[in-house]
Amino acid sequence: MPRGKRNRPLKPKGTVVEEIIRKQCDMVGADYNDIKTRLQDQNTRWYCEYCWAPGQEEEFKKWLINYTMGLYQSEYHELTGSYYKPRSKKQHEKLAKEWLFQFGWSSTPQQEMKDRIRREKATKLKELINERNRKL
Repeated sequence: MPRGKRNRPLKPKGTVVEEIIRKQCDMVGADYNDIKTRLQDQNTRWYCEYCWAPGQEEEFKKWLINYTMGLYQSEYHELTGSYYKPRSKKQHEKLAKEWLFQFGWSSTPQQEMKDRIRREKATKLKELINERNRKL
């Protein structure tokens, strides 16, 4: 098995993203194998089905920053497509934020979000009706 500079074996191709998603699933109690089967379907929004408990998102973000900082350049390329691996922690924090934005669980449960959107739409509709009635 090929080894890197720090005498750690290189991870097999395809396992970097898998490890991140597995950790994300473990933190919220999701079944990784179920999520893995859905990853193959491009139309599945697997990341919308669970939500973070308070503090879990920040804990995962810290883990992801440390994880990406420990990757070899070839492993980092597999994750991001970039041949340049940043050296500063700030750039790794940016990567973690981007991951959470694209693939992170929701911070609020789906039903809460739907209810909030419904209330906002109802409020806007009432305002429009009141404005229209004032004009008449």
